[in-house]
Amino acid sequence: MRQILPIFKREFLGYFRSPVAYVFLIAFLIISVSLAFSRYGGFFRAGVASMESYFTFFPWLFMFIVPAVGMRLWSEEKRSGTLELLFTLPVTTLEAVLGKFLAGWAFLALVHRRVAPAGVLFGRTNPVMIQGLVLAGIPAMHRVSPDPFTVFTTGDRVRMSPARGIIERVAARAR
Repeated sequence: MRQILPIFKREFLGYFRSPVAYVFLIAFLIISVSLAFSRYGGFFRAGVASMESYFTFFPWLFMFIVPAVGMRLWSEEKRSGTLELLFTLPVTTLEAVLGKFLAGWAFLALVHRRVAPAGVLFGRTNPVMIQGLVLAGIPAMHRVSPDPFTVFTTGDRVRMSPARGIIERVAARAR
């Protein structure tokens, strides 16, 4: 099991050494935004400022992207002729599969985390939004004093601590 980490590093960094990762990222963003804001997503018809139509399509997109990411890992080995070399090394099949799986999983987690918000700040909120944020594990705060919408400006980096009820500016936006 010691060979999982080197395989993981090789595969994960391999995504960013070629344009494959960037193509996947851009395709994912374009397709997800297109679906959400098209007539199928109904964002504008709903009349509500909600990202529900955007995140509704994630399972359908992942249904195609996850297999494509997994197949890329093994097809790249076969295409480059290193599949035979990989299995002549002191690596078990389980270690190779786990290393590649974890690399693909980390890449998809990176895709997902760059799209989902790190935290949400509300002036007024509704219970449905809070339930979704709790299920997604995204911190949320509301009714904070002083009003953060008057203290912070767009582009400021802030740190939220919902448990302590504190919001602090980490870095101001470069003006």
